[in-house]
Amino acid sequence: MRLYSRNQNDFKKRFPVIAQAVAALDSVILDGEIAALDEQGGTHRSKDMIEHTLDKAHSILYVRPQSKLEQGDFVQLAKTVDPHMEERGTLAGLIIETTAFPGWESLGAMASHFRFVRDHHKHIKDRRCNRFSIGKCR
Repeated sequence: MRLYSRNQNDFKKRFPVIAQAVAALDSVILDGEIAALDEQGGTHRSKDMIEHTLDKAHSILYVRPQSKLEQGDFVQLAKTVDPHMEERGTLAGLIIETTAFPGWESLGAMASHFRFVRDHHKHIKDRRCNRFSIGKCR
């Protein structure tokens, strides 16, 4: 079993819990990101419609829609990510975790979603290989 970064640094000792969990798998190649939470736990909620975490160390925004999206969800996302993007200029990545798109609560929520995407997508780097990968990067 190997656990290494995109620079081929061995991460088994640095992340023993992850290494142990991966070692329990039969035969698999996983490509993913290891994220650290901030001192408050890093998870922010907007009425539980969109849970989100900003991994400031790696400049990655994790988004987990919980139910139909509301206008306020995108206001909260912007309040979290905009100061970070102003400081750094970009986000290294955006990861959306969902099994299916939950839809919007209203037409206004849909418009807020489109505005958020319009205003933020150009500030996310195009990354074809994650900072930490289990398996080889393409």
